[in-house]
Amino acid sequence: MDLEVVNSVVFSPTGTTDRILDAIMSGMKYLLERNLNVTIEPAAEGMVDRNTLTVFAAPVYGGHVAPLALERMSRIRGDNAPAIVVVVYGNRDFENAAVEFANFVKERGFNVIGAAAFIGEHSYSSDEYPIAKGRPDKSDLLKAQEFGLRIYAKTGLRDEEPVDVSLLPRPDRSVTSYARFIAGVMKSKLKHTPVQKSALVADPDLCTHCGICASMCPTGAIEAGHEEMTDATKCIHCCACVKNCPEKIRVFETPYAKLLSENFKERQEPVFIL
Repeated sequence: MDLEVVNSVVFSPTGTTDRILDAIMSGMKYLLERNLNVTIEPAAEGMVDRNTLTVFAAPVYGGHVAPLALERMSRIRGDNAPAIVVVVYGNRDFENAAVEFANFVKERGFNVIGAAAFIGEHSYSSDEYPIAKGRPDKSDLLKAQEFGLRIYAKTGLRDEEPVDVSLLPRPDRSVTSYARFIAGVMKSKLKHTPVQKSALVADPDLCTHCGICASMCPTGAIEAGHEEMTDATKCIHCCACVKNCPEKIRVFETPYAKLLSENFKERQEPVFIL
């Protein structure tokens, strides 16, 4: 490998994945060709040559890479170009997401030479039910920078060896935590606990119609000028609108928030493989 440039491709509705990616990139010394953010718009069709490294980063939703992220990245192709895949999850588990992401990238002509799983504040996290609150923190970002340095070292050695992403260590969780979580989920279903279909404005009279939520919604589920309404058929529960509402009046209520907060408090650390 005679790498001179590195691309990054990111889907990051709440900004956590983007922060981790920025830290990874800071650990590398290539000239950044472009940072392609596909949160709002899909990537255009394009081919990446084998002298360019591409770092793909996306959040995990329910143990899978966010489907919209894959859709938005699907037209990018690689001519056996090296790639890194990064998944960001909310402290529970990334399950098969990293492997799925690696396979997605390989199917598009890339050679996956590294992978990582980092922790970001869960979309459902709130003051009442904190789930990885404040992540990525300083420690996470330092580890992301370290990962970038290791990528730089590997490519500097002209190492094009692909990695087996299935070897990325999964969180070491107790059986009890998962049992309590699953029991809680089943209990909610048996009780027909209503699950909110979209993020809502708790008090429409307090909405200032600033338009921030509409501009940050990845799917266009919120219309500028009518911010008090959300199209539930388009909402993907990313909670970008909830996290960024300056009036703090947007909410997404789900019984899963309490269950996640109670059962997965133990801090998980980033893992990577090169």
